[in-house]
Amino acid sequence: MTAVYITEPGSILSVKNHHFQVMHKEKLCESIPVKQVTQIILFCLCQLSRLAVNLASSRQIPIYFISQQGQELGNCEPQSKRPAKYRVRQLKRLKDPEFVRAFAESITWAKMHNQSVLLQQLRVSNSAFEPEVYRAFFNLLMDDLPMAYSLDELRGYDVTSDTFYYPALGSLLPWNLGFRWRDLQQPTDPINRMLNLGNTLLHQQTSAFVQVLGLDADISHLHVPSQHQKPLVCDLMAEFRPMLVDELAVNLAKSRIITARDIVPKNGSGALLSPRALKTFIQHWENKLQTFVSHPQAGMVSYRHCLELQVREYIACVLGDVQHYRPLVWSLPKNDVAANTNELEAEYPILAKM
Repeated sequence: MTAVYITEPGSILSVKNHHFQVMHKEKLCESIPVKQVTQIILFCLCQLSRLAVNLASSRQIPIYFISQQGQELGNCEPQSKRPAKYRVRQLKRLKDPEFVRAFAESITWAKMHNQSVLLQQLRVSNSAFEPEVYRAFFNLLMDDLPMAYSLDELRGYDVTSDTFYYPALGSLLPWNLGFRWRDLQQPTDPINRMLNLGNTLLHQQTSAFVQVLGLDADISHLHVPSQHQKPLVCDLMAEFRPMLVDELAVNLAKSRIITARDIVPKNGSGALLSPRALKTFIQHWENKLQTFVSHPQAGMVSYRHCLELQVREYIACVLGDVQHYRPLVWSLPKNDVAANTNELEAEYPILAKM
């Protein structure tokens, strides 16, 4: 499986001798066999030849367009004349309030749990937050989730979690990176830029699995439609955001692979990742997706395969093959008590990093 990323402004994706070729200023930069390509991602000011578009369409290879700000501008995903395979079953589940509530609560709980684990893994001695504070705050929120009266109130818990989580994450990073809180609009620091881009790439990868496995991405249970993102995809990627996007961005910053110097001021307001930083992030993102972890049911699999497995888990839940959706959660830090880990394993699949 190969995702083709075209980032250099002015680059053109063409086809020759059964290969997708990336050309820049009439120079061949990359050549990939067509049969190996599963996704094509173009950044601002990059183009495709008509032959490349037609070939991607005939082989049902999705094409995604990303802005300089890291937002998805649009896509050319394979379209079927028939409704999605599981659309009718999804609509039936959508009318079942118990199903909707259970699924929404499950993915909210899992995201909070994984946020808490990441903060505990990244803690440092000079942080203003202590591990006990992390655990107490998130445990309180997670324990209170069943008392939320509605989906709107459940979304409120999610917002509360993020309001605590991102400043806590910032406290674990060098002050000169400028990351104080989450900025979705015009960030000027590298962490927010990497988070925005990472979430877009995670959305695209999850969307590809949702589409190819026969789900209607517009039928969701927690998230609502937005201009750039599909609500069901947002539902299914929520539990992965801390373990894939957040951890990657933080590790790249802490290891100084991407620094504040990699931010390029943008005309007007905000800033962009430099071309070098953009390519570096994409390289590490692909490495992250290919990283193997220990899955409780599937054994040693890549993070990319974990995404597919969770989409299949949701389908099984929709069809009634499993009683409830089981999100993937990180294992607790080793210094936590064994009783907590055993209780967690009884309810959720535990993912172990190798």
